[in-house]
Amino acid sequence: MGQTYRLTRASHGHKFHTASTVKVGVMTALLLDNNGQLNDTENELAQAMIENSDNDATSTLFEDYIGGKSGLQKVYDQVGMDHTTVSSEWGLTTTTAADQVKLLNNIFYKSDLLSADERQQIYSLMDNVEEDQSWGASAGAASYQLKNGWLDYGSDQWIVNSIGHVTL
Repeated sequence: MGQTYRLTRASHGHKFHTASTVKVGVMTALLLDNNGQLNDTENELAQAMIENSDNDATSTLFEDYIGGKSGLQKVYDQVGMDHTTVSSEWGLTTTTAADQVKLLNNIFYKSDLLSADERQQIYSLMDNVEEDQSWGASAGAASYQLKNGWLDYGSDQWIVNSIGHVTL
């Protein structure tokens, strides 16, 4: 079993907007809602959401498939993400680095929440992000699975996040 580390430039407990990193939670909720069995449409939307960071696919899954804000919050509560609050505008969900590690631990290590098959489905998508999105947590890693997020706050201010699993 590997080790999980948390690296952040924010102070302990600092909350930040998830931007597109929330898509990993949306994927987790989708799998849990469907007992890991996705139909072709769900698979296509999930692939576009994680691998291509497709916002339209995310909005469709968030609003029409997982129950929006309450559906995603339910999953975060199951994971024990006590400092994460889902927004109806999914990219404005607030979280902490520690809460994101809790989610990643359920994906990359044995979990009471996700089956091995469900974890593998998320792993495979995070292992296949578009080349132009292979930055952040993956920098310098021999092997990685990641999801990056960025959000324009206007006035040349951005929030940029990267979550994932790396092998050095």
